[in-house]
Amino acid sequence: KLETWHYWTIMWIMPDNIFLTAPYYGSRIVVHKNGTLEIRNIRPSDTAEFICVARNDGGESMLVVQLEVVEMLRRPTFKNPFNEKIIAKPGKATTLNCSVDGNPPPDVSWMLPNGTWFSGGIKTSQFLTGSHGTLTISSPDTAKAGRYRCAARNKVGYIEKLLIVEVGQKPNILTRPVGPVKGISGESLSLHCLSEGSPRPRTNGTLLIRDSSLTVPVVIAAHLDRAQSRSEVNQRQPQAKYTPRSQSAVALQKGEEGPGEDEVQH
Repeated sequence: KLETWHYWTIMWIMPDNIFLTAPYYGSRIVVHKNGTLEIRNIRPSDTAEFICVARNDGGESMLVVQLEVVEMLRRPTFKNPFNEKIIAKPGKATTLNCSVDGNPPPDVSWMLPNGTWFSGGIKTSQFLTGSHGTLTISSPDTAKAGRYRCAARNKVGYIEKLLIVEVGQKPNILTRPVGPVKGISGESLSLHCLSEGSPRPRTNGTLLIRDSSLTVPVVIAAHLDRAQSRSEVNQRQPQAKYTPRSQSAVALQKGEEGPGEDEVQH
């Protein structure tokens, strides 16, 4: 009795003409004994053409596989997911940022304070949208202040975010002496500084002079938070000059009590 053994091989031709014959065991690529090609942790760079060649005594056959790797679908996510409050300077262009990530890339739309939705790009004399989820207000004023909403949508999700825009108001000092302030020698004297504005100004509070026999030229100033607006206010800081006879001068923040008479000695 004559027995015939048929010899056959399976081989994969990889990109860059790399030949892998079954069985092959690599760290990321495996060719099993049955000819199956396994690629672990597949990535976009694996997009290529793969050729399987099967040979035996009777000849060979080929299979061409065109592999395309796409990124996993991801619902939209804002790079800054928190609602925001923006203080805009009157007349100075302000940009609201609603940068978003996702796959496929999400479409961004904006709702203005009057309830108008813009699902596409905006390009007017007042508003301009950018390609990365931004909305620029060309000349902010009180009419453009309010609640803005941005929304991002793709085929796997939808999210919204709130941005509140306030237009800054230059600080206004409410307590302005009509003329020179006079005090009685030997008694305490308080100079008050009350102010208003948007955002609420931080004032230098009350200046308490415990021996009013001294001469004190005082500049009263109020300013916005330095991080919000520095150019909107006078940059001069409160100053005090003392004669040699001065005993003490204590600048107190509003709401704090002054030190006792025995706590400040100069």
